Amino acid sequence: MQLVLTNCHYVSAAAEQIESIINPVRGLRDAQQRAGIIPINHAKANAMAVREASQMNALRKTNDEQGGSSKGLKLPPGAYGSGGGGYR
Repeated sequence: MQLVLTNCHYVSAAAEQIESIINPVRGLRDAQQRAGIIPINHAKANAMAVREASQMNALRKTNDEQGGSSKGLKLPPGAYGSGGGGYR
């Protein structure tokens, strides 16, 4: 059985070529958005990490100023290189 292309396939291909010339894909993030994928906002994630670290430091500072020990304040496992998974 032989597959025969009709004129509608050629029109569709031509329309796609014209669309790509008029509105080209501008980078990876644009391609992800066109595919329906939400690109990761690394700046937002970094800002949240800085905010969390700042809050931990503020808690540690207030705890030290009150004369209490740091027994009540614990870091999550693996925080600040205590897990031993760093560079060697």
